[in-house]
Amino acid sequence: MATLNELKNYSEPKEVLPGLHRIRLPQPKYGSVYVHLASGGNGPLTLFDSGLPHEMTQNALSDQLEKLGKKLKDIDQIVYTHSHVDHMGGGYVISGVAPSVAHVAHRHCIGLCEDFISYNRNSSSWKSLVTHLRYAPAIFEQVGRFIPMDAAAREKLFTGNVDPHSAETEYHSFAGGGSPISFSCGLKEGDIVSAGRYKWEVVETPGHNPHHLVFIESQSRVSITGDIILDHGTPIMRSMGDNVTTYLDSLARLSDRELGVVLPSHGRIFEMGNQALKRVMVQRESLLQWVWDEMKKGPASLLDLSFAAIRTGVAGEKTNPILLAGVLESALYSWCEDGSAIFDPGTGRFEASSDCPRTAVQE
Repeated sequence: MATLNELKNYSEPKEVLPGLHRIRLPQPKYGSVYVHLASGGNGPLTLFDSGLPHEMTQNALSDQLEKLGKKLKDIDQIVYTHSHVDHMGGGYVISGVAPSVAHVAHRHCIGLCEDFISYNRNSSSWKSLVTHLRYAPAIFEQVGRFIPMDAAAREKLFTGNVDPHSAETEYHSFAGGGSPISFSCGLKEGDIVSAGRYKWEVVETPGHNPHHLVFIESQSRVSITGDIILDHGTPIMRSMGDNVTTYLDSLARLSDRELGVVLPSHGRIFEMGNQALKRVMVQRESLLQWVWDEMKKGPASLLDLSFAAIRTGVAGEKTNPILLAGVLESALYSWCEDGSAIFDPGTGRFEASSDCPRTAVQE
């Protein structure tokens, strides 16, 4: 839980471009998230992403907007990078405060995310991952450190005594007064979004989330990239429908663009966007190649591979072991589906197929 002093010391909004501000918002149990405000010019006053629906986060958003001379009711539209709760959840709260705000997201969010409390309950990343990995006792030892869920909820999930999608296992509180999100339009590859004084090209980048979008400003090439390029590695959770191969494909397509300054939703700004993208690609591909080479040596469990990757350093810095297990799980099951790996449910171990000479990262 963020303390009062930590909230007081939160940084001022940072002007990245004239009329484009980067705003850091606290999260009550796990780090922080950045949203971006585009103002001025002939375009609508636009907020890219909306933070968690938690009262702490939303109060901080209002405070930070006031420092820029704005209020929530002044915002014309909210444009979402993707449909995770720390990006779209705040839209539910803002809908109740400023019902005239237009909500813009990936076209497939329409008809799916309007009732966001229900959507979040059924697609919650943490709950899905914990539930899927509850057969692995070693994970339980790490849950208290790496998963923002109270002890009672964790116990219920691991013992199987409650439906993971029920309200009993909620770990994100929704501030009162919210209302369903009403999307004004859906975005697709190549669309242009007007926000403040800038025009933004839409790039579809699924993998971390089926609805993930990147926005590239047409003149300066500043890019708002959500969660696809992160210092600590982008989470991939098969239990939510994420796919590490799809994620790598999205990175490859982005590498053909001039990204300029990259503004991720978590962590530091990257001044040389394409260099940061390449570093992320190389790290993730090297990790998967290492996993493949380890499996060729003999059968190994998901957790054995995850902890070994951390010990050897191949997983990179600032690695969350729970999220790393999710990334590797996506790769391992994908290899099983295409016949290049075999899973033994009796032992819980994976091994490379003797009939497949492939490498982990295929063209």
